[in-house]
Amino acid sequence: EKSITSYVFRTGETILLDQELFAELSARGEVELIGTDSASWLGAPLKASDGTIGVIAVQDYENRNRYTEHDKQFLASIAAQVALALERRQIEEKVRGSEERYRALFENSPISIWEEDFSQVKKYLDSLKQQGVTDFHAYFAAHPEVVTECTKLINVLDVNHAGLEMYRAKSKKELIECIIQVPCKGR
Repeated sequence: EKSITSYVFRTGETILLDQELFAELSARGEVELIGTDSASWLGAPLKASDGTIGVIAVQDYENRNRYTEHDKQFLASIAAQVALALERRQIEEKVRGSEERYRALFENSPISIWEEDFSQVKKYLDSLKQQGVTDFHAYFAAHPEVVTECTKLINVLDVNHAGLEMYRAKSKKELIECIIQVPCKGR
């Protein structure tokens, strides 16, 4: 298109259009009059990280001196904020879709999948290092109760349906409680 709005979109430039600039752009074949002629027109591109996604424009059909260079800078600033908000919204929608896809893959996998937090185990092992333990294989062989204590420090964040079925647990809560109370009753 050859509209002024399309020109701003293509060039990515904020413009304050008066009659002289319109005549110059028109003579170069960049724009043509589409719709009603404006006495004063101001437009700014909505620039996102992957390019221009739109244009914000204001126009006055009567007053030729309605907008100023200050208005041009202000509209460019507003356009940047609008583009940022739109881009953020698009990213949030993509993240939400990705999370839904992950959740569906996780929950419906035929393989038992566990999400676990080992940060407390790491802290415990770091404290053993500070106490001078360097050979964990030998240390665990001499202190098998420490292995049991370490397994109790693992925080199970989530487990899928296949994991519940494997342990014949009715819920995630039941499975986690079963794991903490090693050995599980009847399993």
